Amino acid sequence: MASVYTANRFLGGSWFFPAQLHFLGDKVCLVKRSWFRTWERTIPLSKIASVTVQTGVALSTVTVESSGGSEDIVASGFNNGDIERFRIEVESALA
Repeated sequence: MASVYTANRFLGGSWFFPAQLHFLGDKVCLVKRSWFRTWERTIPLSKIASVTVQTGVALSTVTVESSGGSEDIVASGFNNGDIERFRIEVESALA
């Protein structure tokens, strides 16, 4: 049940290493890579308070709010259709 959503290479961070949003069934992860390191922010499904999507003309920004006191996940540069599928997938898992 793992899904991976990749940001637009031009607007999602880096040409070689675009940001990726992973939904793994029991958690949501934002992964950003560079040449020498990997940065990851994870929120377990039980700690997700809400998923908010801000859409633009072609690209969207998603905010996954945490209820457990950890930092929220904020990711931008994703295609509108991909982020809408991500939101539906997470909200249906929360229900």
